[in-house]
Amino acid sequence: MILYVTTGGLPSTYEEWLTVPVSERVPLVQFGQQMESVGLLLAEHLINIDLVDKTLGSFVVSSWEKYKPLFLDMRQKQPDPFLGEYFQWMAEQMDRRMKERPRAPFYENHKMAR
Repeated sequence: MILYVTTGGLPSTYEEWLTVPVSERVPLVQFGQQMESVGLLLAEHLINIDLVDKTLGSFVVSSWEKYKPLFLDMRQKQPDPFLGEYFQWMAEQMDRRMKERPRAPFYENHKMAR
């Protein structure tokens, strides 16, 4: 899914979404739900932003940017104002964090003794 989301084009409108074969929509829905779930866990303080940063990092932001046009369109046309709300919030938090307090790669600060 990481490869598909980063290299593929996602539909930008609900109408385009409906033309995508169901077999391709299923993994896109699943991925969106997984990101929504991680965002919910973050918002409810069940995980912290350090964990998200270390495991997904900038992918949270770049994947939201791919989904954003579709989700914003679907929020109005379904209507479902809550669609992807935690995914969006998490991406906004990660974007701010990476700009304001970027972390150094682990391998630069934690050399193993031989």
